[in-house]
Amino acid sequence: MTESLPIRNQLPVPLRNDLPRNQVNPLLAACPPPAGNQPLLPPITVAAPTLAADAVRLMHQAQSSYVAVVQGTTLLGLFTTQDLVRAIAQGIDLQTVAIADLLRQPPTTITEAEWKTSDSLPYINQPPNQPPNQPPNQPPNQPPGLDYVSVIDSAGVLLGVMPVRSAGAIALEAHSQYRQMVENSPNPIFWVNRDATIQSWNPACERVFQYGQDMLGQSLHRLIPTPALWQTVQSLMVQVFEGQSFANVELTFCCQDGTECLTLARLYPLANPQGQVEACIFTNTDITEYKRVAIALRQRERDLSDAQRLAHLGSWDYHIQTQTVAWSEEVYRIFGLDPSQPSPSYRTLRRLIHPADVASFEQFVKQAIATGTAYNHEMRIIRQDGSLRYVQNRGQAIVENGRTIRLFGTTQDITERKQAELRLQQQTQRERLIAQIAQRIRQSLDSSEVLSTTVDEVRQFLQADRVLIYQFRPDWSGRVVMEAVERAEWSLCDRII
Repeated sequence: MTESLPIRNQLPVPLRNDLPRNQVNPLLAACPPPAGNQPLLPPITVAAPTLAADAVRLMHQAQSSYVAVVQGTTLLGLFTTQDLVRAIAQGIDLQTVAIADLLRQPPTTITEAEWKTSDSLPYINQPPNQPPNQPPNQPPNQPPGLDYVSVIDSAGVLLGVMPVRSAGAIALEAHSQYRQMVENSPNPIFWVNRDATIQSWNPACERVFQYGQDMLGQSLHRLIPTPALWQTVQSLMVQVFEGQSFANVELTFCCQDGTECLTLARLYPLANPQGQVEACIFTNTDITEYKRVAIALRQRERDLSDAQRLAHLGSWDYHIQTQTVAWSEEVYRIFGLDPSQPSPSYRTLRRLIHPADVASFEQFVKQAIATGTAYNHEMRIIRQDGSLRYVQNRGQAIVENGRTIRLFGTTQDITERKQAELRLQQQTQRERLIAQIAQRIRQSLDSSEVLSTTVDEVRQFLQADRVLIYQFRPDWSGRVVMEAVERAEWSLCDRII
């Protein structure tokens, strides 16, 4: 308390903005400064003999919820809107009573130095035997109706007035809000002490792990399914009690029905007012279903990859704007490339296509992009080892707002099919040739004509430069008896070889 205060002014003045905004001390934390970089309210003052009605009028003009009442240079107290309501309720005539007569208690003040070093500031009017760090559920005693604290500088000059609520009430409110946040959270939240004994267990824990509040006082070890995981949890807890925090830790917990719950956990310390870590908090997100779906998806991807490998059928996705192609593993194998490498660009794909098939391939692609239609195209590719393969491409366009943005489809290795088709075609041609030769023989008995026709047909079938008939003698020498040759000067007919 200050017995005598020089009053700097009788009207509102600009506030001093060099005072720090401390929020650690319980008193100041309970009354954070108003927004707008103004830590204090202006010191509006009236003399003690002023009629209450005039003081209220000044409060209205200044749009203030208080006035400071002074007697000469002494601050007698603060008259607030709550005091005004109380006086009206009591039927007091404000036109006849002095403002000083309505003051209920002497002013509560703190110095500018105490404001700047508010971490060490005790609770106002705290009983001598009450600990400075009172738990939130046991708030310190405050003067009844304490709404404001006056702040003075080292010379005792009133700097301003600070709104204040009971620090204990603020602590209780914060504690209540925090408790609601934990209890209403959809995520399982609990914390344990250094012995791994569960100290708190929110309703989400009951819902997810299926254990009730009887888990309080139980060891966390009860929920850990394997010794190896328990060792990992213990190691993390040791580091948390040293002040560290961990995020995105996958933990598995045993549920009451015998199933296991997989969570993505965050572990962080819970410290007391002295900064000592008293508990390790576990906040968990249940990812059991997510993991189940992820595992099933990976299995389906493996099954799809195996099916594509067996069918020599891969899938691809071509993004037109970026000119990039995304391939499945089987497409990499079809083109003879390493699946672990990045997806090739369109230019790389173009270089792998047989030069004779590039034009037709690009024609199909351009038409699909321009019209948004599907296509089916066969082409040859040349692998990096020089081997030739036949592939079949099926493509489908994705159109948005009348514009094709991407193509997707499949690529199938049809080399074996094409080779089988060629073998069948050749076999058919051979059979047709033999039939034609047999037909000629039946039509003519002239052996020279038959042989001449035969060599001509065979040369055309084989697309060879020369086909001849060689007659062996007993000594394995012989001569060319019939020949079909592209150029006459190359003829070996009737020569003995």
